[in-house]
Amino acid sequence: MPAPGDMIFPNNFYSTTNNPTQVFYDGEWIEVEGTMMDKVIVINAITKRAYCKSIRDVKKGDLIVVGEAGCVLDLLKGLEKARASSSS
Repeated sequence: MPAPGDMIFPNNFYSTTNNPTQVFYDGEWIEVEGTMMDKVIVINAITKRAYCKSIRDVKKGDLIVVGEAGCVLDLLKGLEKARASSSS
């Protein structure tokens, strides 16, 4: 759903976690780039990229993921990543 204005999210926007995430868009699963806690997922319809943005970076018209349907988290990959970073 398009952002209604700069730094404004649509209702029911999906707030991200720090776990690897994929979104279903235009018939395919897309890996979300730059996954971080408490951001929104923006979709670039032309390049079919999905990436996280903070509130201050959202611009009017950005395609923001809303709801949880069509979003999956890879919790095992997230756990492996956390374990690897804590052991180094």
